[in-house]
Amino acid sequence: MRGVAAIISAVALQACAPLPPAVDDGERIVSIDYCADQMLLGMVQTNRIAAVSKDVASDPDFSLKRAGSIPRVRPEIEAVLALRPTLVVRSYGGGPRFAEAMESAGVRVFTLPYAASFADIDASLAEAGRALDAEQRATTLRRELQETLTEARQLGARGAPAKALYVTPGDVTTGPGSLIADLLALAGYTSVETQPGWHRLPLEQLTRTKPDIIVRAFFESPNHRQDRWSSAEHRALAEAVRDVPQVTVSGSELACGNWRVGHALQRIATARKDRL
Repeated sequence: MRGVAAIISAVALQACAPLPPAVDDGERIVSIDYCADQMLLGMVQTNRIAAVSKDVASDPDFSLKRAGSIPRVRPEIEAVLALRPTLVVRSYGGGPRFAEAMESAGVRVFTLPYAASFADIDASLAEAGRALDAEQRATTLRRELQETLTEARQLGARGAPAKALYVTPGDVTTGPGSLIADLLALAGYTSVETQPGWHRLPLEQLTRTKPDIIVRAFFESPNHRQDRWSSAEHRALAEAVRDVPQVTVSGSELACGNWRVGHALQRIATARKDRL
């Protein structure tokens, strides 16, 4: 508590420091990490946002485009309190003392619920809509996602069963019990990986049995460079899946478990439609 109090006292000394441009109705909403940025920028008008995290630069497909000239902030207690926020949105950012420090300073914090299924995503959007005073927008996003799920489910019921291999730059794939497996199932696929959890790419299995489609995700990320020696780029994998159709989805559509997962589902479902 002493550490938190010291931080708050130090920030109070900055009370005379100039602030970013005023936000409508006195609101000063701040998001402090990648997934919080997506939720905030997708839910509310930018004139309600005082700052977003520096992670927006890692999400050029969505957050960076919407953030525009909104100030960026690091997920540090002092930096956030200096902005005098009325609400802070977070997912994982800020560290273990962050919420305590905000609450001690009288700042409300909304932590995004973890979403591991489509039902979780729907509930998370509803909760975010209430927390951000954006229930109408949340209702629209929830409805659009449900429409996408229905269309994909109808398409997935057509044609013969098919298998998909989910590939990431980090040399891992996933099997049953994951949001990715649910997404593939809705589009009419089962995962090549049959074991729950996350595992190394099954190179030996692929040399015997080819999947019907490969779903690639996160390869657009600059961080992919650090994984250039993984099995995802192995010549054996390239040979094993030669001539197998591929669909690439943006990692930013899958990273946070929100309505953007529906966009990835649309791409995968469309790829199946093209095979029918």
